Amino acid sequence: ILYTLRPEDKPYGSTVMIEKVDFGLGDVKQIPCFDFANWLITLCRGKDIEILIVKMDIEGAEFPILERMIETKAIFLPTLLMIEWHAKKLAGDFSSRQDNILEFIKKENIPYKNWS
Repeated sequence: ILYTLRPEDKPYGSTVMIEKVDFGLGDVKQIPCFDFANWLITLCRGKDIEILIVKMDIEGAEFPILERMIETKAIFLPTLLMIEWHAKKLAGDFSSRQDNILEFIKKENIPYKNWS
């Protein structure tokens, strides 16, 4: 996956989201990645985990990761989700994606806090 590193003299966050308005302002590198939802499922399999907090401040990547967590049902594993949303920093209709994710979280009574 492509990753852009935040320039040291800029207030931008590093990101893997090419839709982010500041993507490419810093060095762009190819980096390895993994499927977080599958990793979380594997981590929790066969274990009685009392507390599992997932905090996301991942500069826009919360959208594909949370959508994948919903798809795989990994969204039900954390005892608390803390998410910093970056829809306003992304080109495209990320606000409706955010609304859809939040609607699912609310409908399913998933413990959630907005982290911003």
